[in-house]
Amino acid sequence: MADLFKPTHLSIYGLFNTDGKNEPIYSIPDFQRPYRWTDEQVNKLWEDILEAYKNPADSGYFIGSIVVIKESEQEGFCKLSVIDGQQRLTTMVILFNVVRFYLNGKECNQTIDRIDSCIKRYGRERIKLETHPSHQTDFDNCILNGGIDFSGYKKQTMKNLKENTPPKYNFINTAYIFYNNIRDEFKEDFKSIDKFINFILSEVSIIKIECESQDFAIKLFQIINDSGLDLSQSDLIKSDLMYRTPDDRKSQVISDWTGIEKYEFEKEGMTELFTYYLYYLTAEYPKKSLSLVLKKVFDEKYGAKQGGLEIMRDFKPFVELYNDEIYNAKNKNIFILRYLAWSAYWKSILLTALEVNYPKYDELVKLLVRYYYLYWIAGKTADKIKLNSMKIIKDITDKETIEKISNNIESYFKDDKIIEDAIRALFDDVDEEKWIKPLLLMIEYKQTDDSILTFIPIDRNLQLEHIMPQSNNKWKADKDYHEANVGKAGNLTLLIGAKNIAASDKLFAEKKELYAGKGNSKGATSFEITKKIINEYDEWNEQAISDRFEWFLGEVGTLLGIEKEIAEYRNKLEKEVAL
Repeated sequence: MADLFKPTHLSIYGLFNTDGKNEPIYSIPDFQRPYRWTDEQVNKLWEDILEAYKNPADSGYFIGSIVVIKESEQEGFCKLSVIDGQQRLTTMVILFNVVRFYLNGKECNQTIDRIDSCIKRYGRERIKLETHPSHQTDFDNCILNGGIDFSGYKKQTMKNLKENTPPKYNFINTAYIFYNNIRDEFKEDFKSIDKFINFILSEVSIIKIECESQDFAIKLFQIINDSGLDLSQSDLIKSDLMYRTPDDRKSQVISDWTGIEKYEFEKEGMTELFTYYLYYLTAEYPKKSLSLVLKKVFDEKYGAKQGGLEIMRDFKPFVELYNDEIYNAKNKNIFILRYLAWSAYWKSILLTALEVNYPKYDELVKLLVRYYYLYWIAGKTADKIKLNSMKIIKDITDKETIEKISNNIESYFKDDKIIEDAIRALFDDVDEEKWIKPLLLMIEYKQTDDSILTFIPIDRNLQLEHIMPQSNNKWKADKDYHEANVGKAGNLTLLIGAKNIAASDKLFAEKKELYAGKGNSKGATSFEITKKIINEYDEWNEQAISDRFEWFLGEVGTLLGIEKEIAEYRNKLEKEVAL
């Protein structure tokens, strides 16, 4: 009986090359969804590979698996249909093409040849990855054609990256991210880029699982994605703790573990809680898996074969502190931090401050709001902030003053041009940015009395309202003005879902009545920033939008401490217009 599947462990170079014998051509079936990797996914792949490159291990870096079936075999190549892994494969091919452009003419011919062999067959133009059939032409034109200048690509708007838009925008966005990451990390050091890409080709590995039939390949894909083939990190940590605990005390460790699990935090399980604990203990971003690094830390602190009960005695109060002082905190700035995607970092910083009784805790919380939000608005990746976050943890552990920590953060801003990039983003279209709702809620909390303070979740009920309707059919002024300003911050506010639907494409006079709770709108809006529109504007015209934008910038400038820089940026724009 033939094997139903055959797994092979390969380098990335080996995935695309077989020394000329039946070289693989990967084909994306038309039933697969188009390429849709987001900023977060692309940057996560980049950060993981870069971390492995900077801190090499004997085993290199494992990128995951792909599931394929053989379609045909002829003319020295084997055509493989990709059932699982096409997003990862497409992303790698985009990276190869960006690096090829970056290294072109820089005396890196041998590396360019290796890259080329992963993109197309030697001596032929046959590409190694045939993307989704409906979008092959876009992939050719946006990525594969050798004359493309990736440095000319721009960050794509969230509007362009929606599910119903062509994937060419995702192709361009991924290329843009890789080009900028290479430039930011390596500058013009082409020898280091050459070394980095050869690390990827030779030391980054993948498992190719070749299946006999499509039915079995799809079933295997479902098993991999639904059930998982590995123990979770928390399972491995728990196993290690039990190993360290005498038999007659194991029940106490299990009881403590179960007690922590009963907290049922919204987004945190045991793995996330132990991650915060590791950051607190080490002030370092782990270079290996969480369970392995914790094992080493526990060995050093408690002894290699002892300490399971002692570890839980230290860890349990740590989790209780998180529950009482962070998860259930009634604090505006904690609420604002909860909207961040980078939760592990700020939570670990604050937990460290609570553990060591840091004297300027409230000032630290405010400082973290400024730090993380400016990096978020500026469009920077987690790689830019994680190491700095570890430095802040160490500063707190060392009882550095809040002034010293603040000065360090200002130097991070300066090095990465954060404030300049953030302000530029605030002046641009913002309605598709993930940070705009949190930023408007930050302003909303500022208007709210502490005595009635409550956390406002960002869920399907919280809607971003375009005061000037998104459709320009009812907009009486210049349609070019509508297009240029409908997505700007001066034209935006918040509503609850049903009210937003009712107001969606109405004239301003009708919208005001809905905001105020008249008609069938089921009560007035609860948002102070929206009530301000009811109270201050009789018409919604160019002057009103301009005034609202000035108010928005003033609020953000005050909250994030960038009033002076906003004024300087505005003066710069006015001078450019005058010229």
